[in-house]
Amino acid sequence: MKITTITAIILFVACGAWAQTFTKTGIKSIRIRSSGEVIHNNQVTGYYLFYNLERTTARTNNYLLTFMDENLREINSVNIIRSSTFTILESSYNGSNFAVIGFDRAQNMMELITYDSTLKQTAVITRLIKGNNLRMAYGAAANGDETEQRFLVPVTGKGFLLYSVNESRKAHYHVEFFDSSLKSIWVDEPAEDADIEMAFEAFQDSQAIGSLIERRERNQSKNLEFDLLVNNTSTGKRMFKVPVLIENQFTIAVSDVRHDSVTNQFVAFGEYYGMNARETRDRSLGFINVVYDSNGKMVSHKETSWEDMSKVTPLDAKGKFEGSNTSILFHNTIRTSDGQIFVIGEQYKKAASASGIALSVAAIALGGGGGQTQMTQINIYNLVVFQFNPDFTINKVHTFEKEKSVMQLPSGSVNMSPKFVSNYAKAFGAFDYRFTQMSTDNSTFIINYVDYDRKNEDGKAFVVGSIVYTPEKTFVTDKFTITRKTTSFNIMKAKPGYLLVTEYFRKEKKIESRLEKVNY
Repeated sequence: MKITTITAIILFVACGAWAQTFTKTGIKSIRIRSSGEVIHNNQVTGYYLFYNLERTTARTNNYLLTFMDENLREINSVNIIRSSTFTILESSYNGSNFAVIGFDRAQNMMELITYDSTLKQTAVITRLIKGNNLRMAYGAAANGDETEQRFLVPVTGKGFLLYSVNESRKAHYHVEFFDSSLKSIWVDEPAEDADIEMAFEAFQDSQAIGSLIERRERNQSKNLEFDLLVNNTSTGKRMFKVPVLIENQFTIAVSDVRHDSVTNQFVAFGEYYGMNARETRDRSLGFINVVYDSNGKMVSHKETSWEDMSKVTPLDAKGKFEGSNTSILFHNTIRTSDGQIFVIGEQYKKAASASGIALSVAAIALGGGGGQTQMTQINIYNLVVFQFNPDFTINKVHTFEKEKSVMQLPSGSVNMSPKFVSNYAKAFGAFDYRFTQMSTDNSTFIINYVDYDRKNEDGKAFVVGSIVYTPEKTFVTDKFTITRKTTSFNIMKAKPGYLLVTEYFRKEKKIESRLEKVNY
């Protein structure tokens, strides 16, 4: 078995003292998407954090990439100094190398940098960004919009995927695979006469790379269609690109794709719609599971309608919770070793904004207009877990109560469907679900989320909650409160049984990270 330098360091340090906490000062800012876990054998064995340090000069930004072991002992750091118009967008780790993507807004230039396991720079490439769509996407990320869209995706032990846009060709997707030294290995793009097509990460492994392709006739179209694109990891040869639908019956909005390396089949899971429905506006009909062979031929599919589920759950035939009129937005799908399928979501409801209406009335009374006032909000409620049997029949729906969260929506949202605004809110991090941690043998898992404690003496405090699916196949919960006045905080996956909590204090220009044990 090959042991990388970084893994050897981790194994050595793990035998020493346990730090369990980490503090760094002189931090100007920190971004959620620039932190991550070092994964070895599907378990967290370390962490990396990217900070924006105090400027050394008025014309430069000073960044620091720090690597720590699983117990928060600092192993190594490297400085990146660039122009003040340059911003780090993301950082990523593929098991042996780090990669960083940045954007210089003054030069409209993208920069991609890689480092080896000792944080020695190994390669760098730059590219001019010519089109508006990609420039706006990079600019939004540079401004701190924590969207779910990822540009840089690691492929364990192989290299990195770059999801981009070729805007010389009607805003078509551009999927490019680099090895760890940033040699471009392959590129996949649509045909010249294709509709507007955008690519998003679906899955990666040593054999295949899957991408979901969102197709639309024009930018503002609400009628979306999806393709599943699968490439050979090493060569980029297109294994298949197929529409994800049941011909003449249903279209499908895919939320999860898995590659079964034993059977070499591809399993897509999501919500299904009538052929004339608009996915960004209309309600789904239920869940669907679709299996494809290695050539993209559909092997089987199974639908579970809301009406089917309403017979054993507190849902009506339209997928709403009885008595609350709330809908569900789904975040993640996981499968345990015994074949059970768990779909994790949150209840939400589009509602009128009382504060927005009051401000609008006040503005009109003073002789102004209220047209730009935020009149609509989205209310986010409890976490919900749908449990399916291995044959995809519904087993049970589990509900876990938490405080209501609210996101004010931009002007014009009053005319948008609840489904559309829920996806908008999810893209900007408004929902409380964060991530799921699986055990080594995939028999158990922990769902992690954030919440509020409005009974706190200071009026409101953040709560970090964990929902644990135990070896006894039952759910238990645990939570703790973030009591200090932090500017921002983030939670990440950690070594088994723990969460990593990082708090940022802007006034003190300091971050503090610590490991919190999940009790169950």
